[in-house]
Amino acid sequence: MKHTNLLFKRLTSALTAASLLLIGTISVAADDTEYESVESAVPQKVLVIGDSIATGYGLEGYDNGRENVESYANMLKKDFEKELKQGEEDFTNKAIDGQTSPELLEDLQKGEYDSDLEGCDLVLISIGGNDLLHTLFGFFSENTDYGISIKDILSNHSVGEIMSIYTDLSKVLEEKLAAYDDNIKDITTYINDKCDARVIVQTLYNPVDTKEKPKLFMAFVKSKIDTLNEKINNNAKDEQGNVRYEIADVFTAFSGQGDKLTNIAKIDIHPNADGHKKIYETINGVIRQKSFTIKVEKPKAEAVQADADKTESSTGSKDKQDDDYKIIVIATIAVASLAAGVSAVTIAATRKKQKGDTK
Repeated sequence: MKHTNLLFKRLTSALTAASLLLIGTISVAADDTEYESVESAVPQKVLVIGDSIATGYGLEGYDNGRENVESYANMLKKDFEKELKQGEEDFTNKAIDGQTSPELLEDLQKGEYDSDLEGCDLVLISIGGNDLLHTLFGFFSENTDYGISIKDILSNHSVGEIMSIYTDLSKVLEEKLAAYDDNIKDITTYINDKCDARVIVQTLYNPVDTKEKPKLFMAFVKSKIDTLNEKINNNAKDEQGNVRYEIADVFTAFSGQGDKLTNIAKIDIHPNADGHKKIYETINGVIRQKSFTIKVEKPKAEAVQADADKTESSTGSKDKQDDDYKIIVIATIAVASLAAGVSAVTIAATRKKQKGDTK
């Protein structure tokens, strides 16, 4: 009787394993038919983060929502939607007006963007303008204790009256630039740890690069913007030479055109419509340097190549595939039934043997 029980257990285990294996095969085959990886000139899932340059602040129609303006982000979104099939694109702009690099880093570390980063193909970052320009121009705002307006600075003002201010201003800006140096590394490292997306950071333009007077102020502005951009360029790779992010050189694209590409005439440092078009062209040029591998539903991918003959062939293959699945299902049921039958026969035989032993 012990020998019979042992045989029964081994046979049942083997048949059960075979059933599970067949069922697993069906599941894997079904999953394998849903999606496939294809090469694409544009990304499928995009996240835009950073400051008001990325939101489109200052453009006509902005008060009615950032989705209604011709910002560089919206231009890229339209391009990607045209080149991808409907339903495949996922473009999210979560830039925040007034955001600084420490605020962006804090939001990242709090997990604010984790779901957006999951499976992301491209992350676009505009950050640093509020760290530098808002602090810089804030010192000369009519609302500060210094009493020197930006209008005065951009026209005529004695050097002696502002020299004492520059010393304090320089200290504040150097502290912010040192912090930015760490922040841009930590921001992009966090993103790289969360996903395999390409990360593109744009440099900061100079909105007053066409202004000559007052010379001291203009030279001061240029030196600080140059320092910020040096930090962006220097941190694009880590100490081992691994790429943290790619660079879209907006500074060079705007060079010598600050008055034409920004709203500086209105005492607003933000890009105007022409400026956003220039940023779009700059970033798009970087994006197109490499292709993306995206996942699409197989029927959609196959539909592009379909013709009458291929459709017929595809139908035949589909029928064959369905037949194969039916055979596997039938086989699975048969194996399960066999296991149940063997179990019943074995139990009956065991009981008969037990009765014989009793007698």
